[in-house]
Amino acid sequence: MIASGRVAYLARRSADYGVHPGEKVTVDMTKVRQRKREIVDSFRGGSEKRIANSGVILYTGEASFTDEHTLDVKMNNGSKETVRGDLIIIQTGERPAKPSLEGIDTIESSRVLNSTSVQELDHVPDHLLVLGGGYIGLEFGQLFRRLGAKVTIVQKGPQLLPREDTDIAITMQDILLQDGIDSRSFMPT
Repeated sequence: MIASGRVAYLARRSADYGVHPGEKVTVDMTKVRQRKREIVDSFRGGSEKRIANSGVILYTGEASFTDEHTLDVKMNNGSKETVRGDLIIIQTGERPAKPSLEGIDTIESSRVLNSTSVQELDHVPDHLLVLGGGYIGLEFGQLFRRLGAKVTIVQKGPQLLPREDTDIAITMQDILLQDGIDSRSFMPT
């Protein structure tokens, strides 16, 4: 998706390089999304094949402990497996968290997106409001700006990228401003 955004950005700036496109740049999000899905499937398939070839058994599903050494796994294909081990390491990854924001539950769910669901859009929104000025919020903000959306990023606290030094946050804010992204920080009362 980032590559598609970069191509759209360069196409819009082509006149700056002496190249004059014949028509307005448009983005087919259905194609962008399908390309993303194919790449993800290819990477996942390759990773799963390497895991299997290394002698590791991969269980895909939901697990629960039955005792300190045993897991029952409800596999994605509907079957069940029992797995035992002296040591069990839980490495589940993370999922986007819904923000604790008054009134968010009153908004139609298709209008409140997270870092997973935003990748499934079938159109470029006219205006995308991004809540959170961390790396992921900035990445999606810049992506959708480059795809053609108006973008506003809102960060709680004094700066974007709150875990970075102020000079880095200011530089990033300048880059976003050059891209036409409106970013705002606020201090909660």
